[in-house]
Amino acid sequence: MPEASGLLRGKRGLILGVANNRSLAWGIAKACHRQGAELAFTYQGDAFKKRVEPLAQEVGGLVIGHCDVTEPGTIDSARFSRARRRFLGQGSIVGALSRHDTG
Repeated sequence: MPEASGLLRGKRGLILGVANNRSLAWGIAKACHRQGAELAFTYQGDAFKKRVEPLAQEVGGLVIGHCDVTEPGTIDSARFSRARRRFLGQGSIVGALSRHDTG
């Protein structure tokens, strides 16, 4: 793989929607990390927390906590809002959210 240009060096990004190591959001996170971005991650419930934590660790990312975009209270919660402001300031948010019905 060619050496990264550092296009995102000094930038921060919040990644939502990582479900596992095959998620679109995870691919975006890895690409941003290769370009020098500092990343933070959210997860949706304890089952995803167990998957997101090791992935975030792989790229030196910070796990902010639970965020479910179908529950506005989690986006507006004081804890999430403080963490988002502290980490991002004027940074970027990446959301690669999908739903797969097996029925």
